[in-house]
Amino acid sequence: MEENVPPIIAEPSAKRIEVEVLPPVPGESTGFQGAQAAPPPRKTAYKIAMFLAVLADAIQIGLFPIFGPGFISPANIILDVLAFALFWRLVGWHPALLPGFLFEQLPLVDLAPTWTLAVWIAIRRNSRAERGTEIHPLSGP
Repeated sequence: MEENVPPIIAEPSAKRIEVEVLPPVPGESTGFQGAQAAPPPRKTAYKIAMFLAVLADAIQIGLFPIFGPGFISPANIILDVLAFALFWRLVGWHPALLPGFLFEQLPLVDLAPTWTLAVWIAIRRNSRAERGTEIHPLSGP
C-alpha cells in the first residue's frame, strides 16, 4: 500500500521581488499631508504663550471686582483653567505651571502676575535646554 505523501523539498526556494519606488507626481496627493502641516516653531509658541500670560494677568488685575474673590469667583476659575490648558499646550508640561495655577486660586494673590512668572520660568528653562546649555541647579540666572 502506497500512502499519499507530499513531496519533500530539500531547499526552500526564495522568490525575489523587485519593487521600483517612483517619486510623487507634482501636484498629486502623497497621503502624507499631515507631515507638511508641522506645528509652529517653539520660539513662536513661546512668544505667543508669554503674550497670553501677560494678557491673562492684565485681565485679572484690570477687572479686579470680577476676579477679586479668588477661588469663589467662577470667572477666575474659568480663566485660570483655560490659561493653564493653553500654556500646557504651548509650552509643554513644566512644574512651574502648577504652582502658578494654585496661586491664582488664592484671594488677592491672583493680583500678582503669577501666570507671567510661571510661563517665563518654563520658557527660560526650555529655551536653555534647546540651545544645549547645561543648567546647574545651584547656578544663578
